[in-house]
Amino acid sequence: MYVLLLEMSVIPGTEDAVFEKIHAAPEVKESHLVTGDHDIVAIIASDNLRRIYDIVMNIRKLREIVKTKTLPVMKVWKSALIDV
Repeated sequence: MYVLLLEMSVIPGTEDAVFEKIHAAPEVKESHLVTGDHDIVAIIASDNLRRIYDIVMNIRKLREIVKTKTLPVMKVWKSALIDV
């Protein structure tokens, strides 16, 4: 299982639209509105690394997205969402 955290900065006021669009992909397991350098953090998981790449590239193309940061997960100790 490959897991990636995707941090996103969005145009203010578009957060709900971004949540709806990114969750069209079932591999987006969870997302959170956060404060700090980014606005949204999503957890993406798949057995197929190419699928994760495709999802990230599609999310980056959304007009509401200003900036992204990807954080590949090296090890998961405990998750209620992902079989580890």
